[in-house]
Amino acid sequence: MGMQLNYQHHWIIDNMPVTWCYDVEDGQKYCNPGFPIGCLVTSDGRAKDACVINSEFNKKNTFYVFNHVDIKIIYHSGESEGWQGARLVAATLEPKSMKQADENNLNCEAGNPMEVPGDFKEDVTIVYTYSVTFEENNTIKWASRWDYILVSMPHTNIQWFSIMNSLVIVLFLSGMVAMIMLRTLHKDIARYNQVDQ
Repeated sequence: MGMQLNYQHHWIIDNMPVTWCYDVEDGQKYCNPGFPIGCLVTSDGRAKDACVINSEFNKKNTFYVFNHVDIKIIYHSGESEGWQGARLVAATLEPKSMKQADENNLNCEAGNPMEVPGDFKEDVTIVYTYSVTFEENNTIKWASRWDYILVSMPHTNIQWFSIMNSLVIVLFLSGMVAMIMLRTLHKDIARYNQVDQ
């Protein structure tokens, strides 16, 4: 059910989302701050959602579980910055589907995908694995660590009507408050002038 509804994992390392970056049209890269738990090839052979990323996901009426992730953590060493210790500047991953032949002898190398038939009748055992690699990159500043995520996100149009509407309402209400204050102060000033005479 989760794969049919395109449920997503959202992982965080050191307050940074672990992103799944993949190529889209025009040679651009899109970084998604989540990744699906799996995907489905329908009974008519149509690959849905993330199943389009791999040509091996082609068996009809089959779920493909993403049960392995290759995590890549990029850090800034801080040698030239004057602070001690390394700081994380990017965390990416690549989800994969791998069928494990032996639970006691796990293999994280590419193999056959983990297939679950769409009309299974018995329990299915799924083994989850991961691998982590660390990479030092001192060209990415810690202050700009979010740039690779923000650049790839779709840019929305500025809602000019909403901005102008809010601005007009603020100006109108400010004018009303100013008029009330001036009328009240005018009466008070006139009363004080009469008392002084």
